[in-house]
Amino acid sequence: MGLQASDWETLREMIQNFLYQIPDEVSSKDSAFVRWTGLTQKTLEANWDAGGMLTSCNAFAGKIAQEIGVPRKSVLAKGVLDISQADKEVPGCWQDANSSEACLNNITPQAGDIYSSWTKVKYKGKEFIQKWGHVGIVYSFEDDGTWWLIQGGQGGPGGRVDYIRWKNTHAQRTSSVSRDPRVPVGAIAESPGSRTR
Repeated sequence: MGLQASDWETLREMIQNFLYQIPDEVSSKDSAFVRWTGLTQKTLEANWDAGGMLTSCNAFAGKIAQEIGVPRKSVLAKGVLDISQADKEVPGCWQDANSSEACLNNITPQAGDIYSSWTKVKYKGKEFIQKWGHVGIVYSFEDDGTWWLIQGGQGGPGGRVDYIRWKNTHAQRTSSVSRDPRVPVGAIAESPGSRTR
């Protein structure tokens, strides 16, 4: 059914409370990993054994989107990497981090936003930049530019295990944001406090 709220601030707080129940680290060898991603260690290993580089970042974001009430037919709930496609479903929900609007108006992520960033990939001996290489979920964005994130895909074929992990990083205009389709761009929410992990 998903989260229900009468206003955007309450919805964002509910999303934060929902995310907060996820442990600091969940391994693909842990049964909770299946709940949060739909992927098993066996599925990952089969992909890696065949030469693939599957990780759980997009599956995790898709499962969380479903849990918070995003319709299952939505791009976000399907767990795709190119989440900018959500703008076709809900015009205005996608914000490119490097757009003139984002830079001039200092548009920053909010709790519950799903973000996408590029990643450098080495596959079959070749290195390349994958534009839609990683997705995750914003827990909060602090005034000093610190992003508190929770994201899958924090492992992979090299270590033969994948993880969901909490992380903080300093904001750079290299990641773009798809806001929860029910929340208009620019909605402001009060954070229920900083998460210290």
